[in-house]
Amino acid sequence: MRTASLSLGSRYRSGAPRAAAPAGARHKIAARRPVAAVLRAGLVLAGLAGCALAADARAQSADWYVSPDGSDAAAGSRDAPLLTIAAAAQRARPGSTIHVAPGQYDGGFITVASGTAEAPIHYLALVRGRATIKPPRQSSREVAWENRGAYVVIDGFEVDGSEPHGGTPWRIGLYSTGSNSSIVNSDVHQLARDVPCDSHGGAGIEGDSWTGGSNIALIGNVVHDVGPRACKFIHGIYLTASGTIANNLVYRVSGWGIHLWHDVHDVRVVNNTVFNSVAGGIVVGGGDYVHTKGPADRIVVANNIVFDNSGYGVIESGDTGPHNLFTHNLVYRNGIDWHLKTSAPDSAAIAADPGFVRYDRNGGGDYRPSPESPAIGAGSPEYAPALDLSGSTRRGGSTIGAFGRPVPRGH
Repeated sequence: MRTASLSLGSRYRSGAPRAAAPAGARHKIAARRPVAAVLRAGLVLAGLAGCALAADARAQSADWYVSPDGSDAAAGSRDAPLLTIAAAAQRARPGSTIHVAPGQYDGGFITVASGTAEAPIHYLALVRGRATIKPPRQSSREVAWENRGAYVVIDGFEVDGSEPHGGTPWRIGLYSTGSNSSIVNSDVHQLARDVPCDSHGGAGIEGDSWTGGSNIALIGNVVHDVGPRACKFIHGIYLTASGTIANNLVYRVSGWGIHLWHDVHDVRVVNNTVFNSVAGGIVVGGGDYVHTKGPADRIVVANNIVFDNSGYGVIESGDTGPHNLFTHNLVYRNGIDWHLKTSAPDSAAIAADPGFVRYDRNGGGDYRPSPESPAIGAGSPEYAPALDLSGSTRRGGSTIGAFGRPVPRGH
């Protein structure tokens, strides 16, 4: 086994103004909303007055539609969709759902619209992984999609950075600094493969407190092939705020699979599967503060599979507080499995092969638990999400890792 040097992290600075965002948390994904009915005026108007009423009805609609065949000059309806997510975001109001059809969309855009606790804004890919964000010709930004809005859900998108077309290379796939925002059910891959390895950093998915955001949820995502070879500054999933990291599958990352740093506090890192990352699996720490004086505290790391990472498995680094909890994790065959500074050892840890159905450290395997897996029923029900990465109910509520149901024998 060998030791990898510790990465203390880095922060992508978007240039967004340091305006504090509202607080609060949203763990569950907002329900898909039915298409809003067309507003009826209650009286008959003619000519330009009728046109103005129709325009006002569209402006108040909760639903907007985006398609590769659309136009940003269109009405944004199901039959006349917009072309870009950014154009739909400019029309969004609290309670809006932006329905995004399968196809390819140019990345490098910013969304700033905010919802409310009662009426979040939901960016919804109509088919998971089929609304694909790709580098535009002559990219001018380092982020595929930067969200600054609060109470926002980004749901079901793919970010594919495998075909850059010149300009500024992407360092981050999906980035949110809005309070109570969620990035869920998304696939981010082949990103930041040729960027310089420096402290400017990067990540497949990042939830950031740079503008004061808090309670950011990163749930049910698949993140892989991120960063140049052996670069400790570019990570799979990166969180610098309070929030939740759950049910994610992360592998082939040049830095850490899951990295907590800067002003991070009050986080649950639960039921993730992380393998074959160079720096290590999961790091918890505070430092290089922006809004607080630290430390990284009240963090729960539970029910995770951390396997076959070159450097470390699970560690604490930098400033860590006395209230962190590490429990019921399967940590095995990493360079060094554990290195905790201030926290008690994981007394319920498992040190054994996770028993995937088919393990391929380069991707393409089946990372569900086989019937013989030691992860089955070995987790803590207290911290396990009710559903797993596939959307299935967890067996007994306590299987370790992103997938919660074993494959039946003979399958």
